[in-house]
Amino acid sequence: MALEDDIVSGCPDIICNFVRNNPDIDVYDYIQRGCNGEVYFGRRKKLDDEVVLKFYNAQPHYDASEEAAILRKIDQSKYFKIWHLGLVDNKYAYFLTPKISGGDLQSHIDKGGISTSDALNYCWHLNRTC
Repeated sequence: MALEDDIVSGCPDIICNFVRNNPDIDVYDYIQRGCNGEVYFGRRKKLDDEVVLKFYNAQPHYDASEEAAILRKIDQSKYFKIWHLGLVDNKYAYFLTPKISGGDLQSHIDKGGISTSDALNYCWHLNRTC
């Protein structure tokens, strides 16, 4: 499945080119919702599993305050793993994770699938694993 031009019309050219020319991942969707960056769904060609690529502005001196470094501290066996972290043209950092079905926490709150109280409790427990 190819990534359509109109889907990625707002993404930076460097990221679009990286995504379109990735030899290992067929990217099929661009999620514009990511607050801190560009989020793509794809399928790894050789392993045939669904993945997420998230891109964000790279800091000149990568440190523990960047999203991937914070996520890495989470007890990954319960939530998700960061399979790869890299740079594109030293302007953007990206990480690769497995795609988790069911949507994000905010979408569950918006649909009424989880109460705000339960969501806060979930976040509190998640924070304790760091």
